[in-house]
This record gives sequence, C-alpha cells and structure tokens, in this order.
Amino acid sequence: MDERLPMNDERVGRALQNLLSDIKVLASDTRELLRQTAGPVTEQLARVRERTQDALAGMEQYVGPLQEKLAEHGRYAAGVSAEHLRVHRWSSLAAVAAIGFAIAAVLAWRNETPFDDHTGRQSG
Repeated sequence: MDERLPMNDERVGRALQNLLSDIKVLASDTRELLRQTAGPVTEQLARVRERTQDALAGMEQYVGPLQEKLAEHGRYAAGVSAEHLRVHRWSSLAAVAAIGFAIAAVLAWRNETPFDDHTGRQSG
C-alpha cells in the first residue's frame, strides 16, 4: 500500500464530496418541485415533468457509484494513515509530545504575567 496520499487525491476527494452534496440537494429540490406541480397540468408542463423525472432517475443512478468511490477513497486514506502511524509510531508520539509541550509553554508564559482584571494592566 502506498505510504502517502498525494495532495491532488485529497483535493479530488473533497471536490467529489462537495459535488455529491450539491447533487443530493438538487435532487431533493427537484423532487419537491415535482411534488408541488402534481395535478392537472398543460401538455407542455407534463412533458417537462416527465423529462425532469427521467433526468432525476439517471442522476441518481450516476450518484450511486460516485458515493461508493468516495467511500473507497475514505477507506484508502484511513488505511494509509493507520499504516503510517504503525510504521512511524515513535516519531508520531514525539510530534504529539512536542505540540503538547508547546501548548504548555504558552499557557505557562501567559500565566506568568497576570493582568489586573479591572484595568488590563500588569499587577504587581
């Protein structure tokens, strides 16, 4: 398994996820529009409704494989991350410890120079 996920693949995955989200919203809005236009209609509107329903069905058939591809992409990214952590566990632990140390140092530094609550000036 490849140990790195190219940045381009991450952008493609995010773009695909956004596209699927937009398509789902469009499909939902289209269903709502079709439901609201149900009832007696002119022949021209009936043809438009029929074409819209056909297009919606085709779009839903197209979205299914895209959702699977997005899920596959997510599983791949999770697997790569898990493998990286397994192989490089000590360097990962050192990075987390360094970040924790930096946060603790900043907090200690902020608490070292207390300010008076009412004036905003240093007390002491």
